[in-house]
Amino acid sequence: MTRAASGLPQSFVDALVEEAHRLCGIELEWLPHTKASYRPSGRIVAWDDTKGAYVGIQGMKVKAWRLGNTVTAFTDIDGYYCCDKAFKNPFNIDLYFGRNDFEVRPDGKNELVDKKNAVKGARDWTFVKDGNYQFYTHVFRAAFHYNYRTIIDGISR
Repeated sequence: MTRAASGLPQSFVDALVEEAHRLCGIELEWLPHTKASYRPSGRIVAWDDTKGAYVGIQGMKVKAWRLGNTVTAFTDIDGYYCCDKAFKNPFNIDLYFGRNDFEVRPDGKNELVDKKNAVKGARDWTFVKDGNYQFYTHVFRAAFHYNYRTIIDGISR
């Protein structure tokens, strides 16, 4: 059982906060993870001709949002992401093909807005061979590896 800093069970603290907001008339768009909530999560992969398989895209920024509430996550080495907050209603997701150190697209439009609004939980992207965003995905992989990963025997940039 997870305990809050007060020593009380986390589920009790979450229920207490929800009830306090309900009594005060405060509407929260995100809630602690419960059965009735939607947690932004999923996987981002692209086809790699060299490996002959789909590979996860590491380091991509994923932003989930709804009515001014925003949660950000980054993909791990296998392309999985999971936000630390959940929404009580369906939400929108944006992907970013750029980081502070680099931009992938020369026009500066590094954002891919999910055309399928009202996501209700897990959302995966598969950038297929010869797809529109496959090129940007592989440029992002190379730029991320160059800027953030170890090159040879522990040497980093």
